[in-house]
This record gives sequence, structure tokens and C-alpha cells, in this order.
Amino acid sequence: LSTVESLSKDGRKVIIVAEPPRVDYSVPSVLARMELYGREFDIRPSRSEYLTSQAFNFDLFEKAHKDYGAVIIYPHETFCGSDLCDVLHEGQSLYFDGNHLSVAGADYIAKHFESVFKPAKK
Repeated sequence: LSTVESLSKDGRKVIIVAEPPRVDYSVPSVLARMELYGREFDIRPSRSEYLTSQAFNFDLFEKAHKDYGAVIIYPHETFCGSDLCDVLHEGQSLYFDGNHLSVAGADYIAKHFESVFKPAKK
């Protein structure tokens, strides 16, 4: 929080992007193997497990928002339904591996960034 405090006191807009849900597998590899062997295996992470694993971070993010006006972007709001989080969208893997987004994954959450990076109207 000290970095957020310093930046905000310096007049800078602080934007924090939370970690996307982690997948226990290399998503493209597993999806390719499923296609190759004609098998299905659900590798989508659980929303509740993700929220539990991120509880400490989310508390810090909330404090950064409340105390210093930091803008927080939560990828799980796009990736996760009520139970599970997507790893695939329109036939494309959202992940490069198990925890890094692919270009398709970055495009998938890009809408969250539009309002944050839009220039202020004068």
C-alpha cells in the first residue's frame, strides 16, 4: 500500500489489475489433447476457490481504493460465472499457459480497461 499511497499523493492515477483465475493446467496443451483424443475434461477453475485464494489481496485492493482512490480491475468478473471460470471463448484459449492470459484472453477482458484509460473530457 505504500507504493499506492506515494503514487496517489504525487497526483497519479493508480490502477490495479487483480490476478485472473489460475488454472491447474497448461490450457492450450490440455485443449489440444482433448481435441486430438476426442475426450472432454473440465479444467475450468472454481469461482469460489479463486475468491478464497485472493481474499487477502482483495482486502488490500479495497483499502487502496477506499484510502487512495485506486481503481481496481477484477478479471474474474468477466471470466467467471456463478460457479466456474472460463478458459475458452469462441473456440480460443483465454490462457497462454495456466496463469497468463493469451492475446484472446486479454481481448476478452479489454472492455474493463476502456473506461479506465479513456482520456478525461476537458
